[in-house]
Amino acid sequence: MALALVGSFAPPVRHDHDGRKESPVIDARNIGVNFKVEHGLVEAVKDISFQLYRGETIAIVGESGSGKSVTARTVMGLLSKRAVTSPASKVEYDGKNILNFSEPARRKLRGNRISMIFQEPMSSLNPIYTIGSQIVEAIRVHNKVSRRQAEARALELLKQVQIPDPEARLKQYPHQLSGGQRQRVMIAMALSNNPDVLIADEPTTAQKTLDHMAADPSPIQALAELAAPPRSGDDWTAFVSVMQELKTGKAGWPAEIGLVREWYQPHLERLHEDASTRQADLLQLEQIAAGYPSRERFLTELTLDPPDATSDQAGVPLLDEDYLILSTIHSAKGQEWTKVFMLNVVDGCIPSDLAVGTSAEIEEERRLLYVAMTRAKDNLDLVVPQRFFTHGQNAQGDRHVYAARTRFIPATLLQFFEVCGWQQAKAETAASQHARQVRIDVGARMRGMWR
Repeated sequence: MALALVGSFAPPVRHDHDGRKESPVIDARNIGVNFKVEHGLVEAVKDISFQLYRGETIAIVGESGSGKSVTARTVMGLLSKRAVTSPASKVEYDGKNILNFSEPARRKLRGNRISMIFQEPMSSLNPIYTIGSQIVEAIRVHNKVSRRQAEARALELLKQVQIPDPEARLKQYPHQLSGGQRQRVMIAMALSNNPDVLIADEPTTAQKTLDHMAADPSPIQALAELAAPPRSGDDWTAFVSVMQELKTGKAGWPAEIGLVREWYQPHLERLHEDASTRQADLLQLEQIAAGYPSRERFLTELTLDPPDATSDQAGVPLLDEDYLILSTIHSAKGQEWTKVFMLNVVDGCIPSDLAVGTSAEIEEERRLLYVAMTRAKDNLDLVVPQRFFTHGQNAQGDRHVYAARTRFIPATLLQFFEVCGWQQAKAETAASQHARQVRIDVGARMRGMWR
């Protein structure tokens, strides 16, 4: 018997769309997103359409890497600068295509009428602010309410998501909460402004399990006492046994990583189409692990990039991510890099001359400096310019003012820094004068890198 397909697997509208009297609150049609890489474009999402009506819940289901989070971020307007949305893409909220909104218009919508619970709460919560202050900020950004009213609303939200002792949690920082509690905080923040649309990107992954383990002084024993998830079958018992054996350390290193591989290997064919490729990666990883004396040394020193020899996912690094990253302090929150250069660490920049009105504003600027300095893992360079050139002078002008080092790093702290000065300028030679006359079109070279 032969079967013929009529239409496409993913029609642009639901089968019940034409029969409804009301309009969908979100009407997404033909969403397509590509990402720029060094040698062209990578297709992340292709031709996704869905409609969401008020009062209903829909789910976007797919394996890891299928584009679920990218689709959600497209609706939220949170795609990176490397993302390219196809011209046919359309996401209408109350009849207006929000993909055409300006960034200020999107900010008014985001977190207010459309909100999102992100998959990883620790990267979304600010580590230097209390839970209460972050929920209060989310409320006051979109509502004209007093701080006292916002704090009352924050407490109410924590009670709604069933966080124990919510009054105390408001005064705590993200690192003082368990993984499950941080997930509940993200849910509370997303609900803070009663949004019309709530996007949940796997917000409750293993939440009950994480909460149960965090509350027990022996997490592995607590894991063993939990009832097995209904769909896990015998695999759960084997998983708990592996965790208990790893806890005892009897197997030793590198046999421990072999235990994990042996448990995971039977699931590869069930979960992944490229099972043989991934199995080769795991075997090679196990061989690499044999060269390290301990698990701790292995995890801290080895960069876990898939080897080119086996993985079809491996490739050359992205030019705009692995060589040089330009970031503001605010967008650097939650990030970490091997080497960080922080520019203009002087009064007038940090603290900003626009934020010296009150002691609270000064303290906020001090916290920003702390955020910037703690982004560096190995090397931190604080750049203090010797002078600032004034405006309104010709190209050869030399009118300037001298900048003072930021007040947050007084002379008593300089003993903890290696102070380096600029090298003395050498007299120009005929060759250097000729080199200065050579003009380079940097913009054209950058554009050529992406062709």
